[in-house]
Amino acid sequence: MIDLKCRSHDVAVADARSHGAYCAHAGASILIVEDRPAERENLAAILEYAGYRLSEAANGAEALELIRGGLPDLVITDIMMPKMDGYELIRQIRALPEIAATRVIIYTATFRQPGGRGGRHRGGAEAVGKGRRDGGRIHG
Repeated sequence: MIDLKCRSHDVAVADARSHGAYCAHAGASILIVEDRPAERENLAAILEYAGYRLSEAANGAEALELIRGGLPDLVITDIMMPKMDGYELIRQIRALPEIAATRVIIYTATFRQPGGRGGRHRGGAEAVGKGRRDGGRIHG
């Protein structure tokens, strides 16, 4: 479970499905960073349905520009992408004090935590495997 607090409120919303619209109205925004359009569209459809405001980037370089232009509440990034991969994106986010506190989730098919679970990874990012069947959810 990943708690997402809206930047404009100090309220943690317990369930993205039932409270997604409230959180979106409170200003929660998510940046999806994925080089494959179909993967990006699938994740965007789920999060948009839950009521989040979304922006999208096809690689880490595009994402860094978007982050500098308007800080999202959360970044969900793939690892293997052209121009700038997810690890470098996280490194650059953590290196800049004005955006270093940005919450990041690694969403990838290539990362495997021992035991097949998600968990903390480089730069304090939460790792979530694509295609999880264990009921793992992003909570608002």
